[in-house]
Amino acid sequence: LLFAIGLEFSLSELIRIKRIVFFGGALQVLATIGVVWAGLKYALGNGAIALPMALLVGLSSTAIVLKTLQDRLELESPHGQISLGVLLFQDLAVVPMMLFIPLLGSPAESLYRALGLLGLKSLGIFLFIFLTQRYVLPKILDFVAATRSRELFLLTAVVICFGVAWITSWAGLSLSLGAFLAGLVLSESEYSHQTLAQMLPFKDLFTSLFFISVGMSLDLPFALEHLPKVLSWTFAVMAVKAGICLCMVLVLGYPLHT
Repeated sequence: LLFAIGLEFSLSELIRIKRIVFFGGALQVLATIGVVWAGLKYALGNGAIALPMALLVGLSSTAIVLKTLQDRLELESPHGQISLGVLLFQDLAVVPMMLFIPLLGSPAESLYRALGLLGLKSLGIFLFIFLTQRYVLPKILDFVAATRSRELFLLTAVVICFGVAWITSWAGLSLSLGAFLAGLVLSESEYSHQTLAQMLPFKDLFTSLFFISVGMSLDLPFALEHLPKVLSWTFAVMAVKAGICLCMVLVLGYPLHT
């Protein structure tokens, strides 16, 4: 799904919404973590438990939100673009969060060393992807297109998707972010529309499998046994995040209806 969205998007579009990604996304994530951490610390009386839970609530499912926006043809709308920008920042924020939780009880220098190493890896990956997209990928795609083999072209696109995703995963970033970056790289080529047309059936298949796996992970007996608590916590999370997102959008200068 994220590879296909990257194909439909472009690097120029990403640069255009950079304020939403880095300012709006950071505002939403940090404000959500702060509010939820303070609330849970007060409710539970335990800040050590409240902080990891607040980090979780600060995130959203990129696949679910973007699938909904795509189905409603709203990805290009103002609220769709804001949602995409914030979700991209959340995908980036997963990495320091995953590093941060195990290091909560570690010395400060261990945390700084891990974050510094991650920053260097991330910079190297983005530089590698940029250089590959500019100088290497066009030649590969021209060569493959010259064979006039649809199967070879499809395999090449899949290898690029999995290759970039594997590289980002190896560096400590998420697989989904790597797939999105791979789509962005291909979106700048003259073969982006052909790639997207061939990938759409796979997108529908794997998106369906993703939603099936989400449904299978739900413990129905537990949810029914604790239904009042499950519903109250669910609506509390929705209300807090909706309120914070509303404030974030207003701070960005968008009208209230957006």
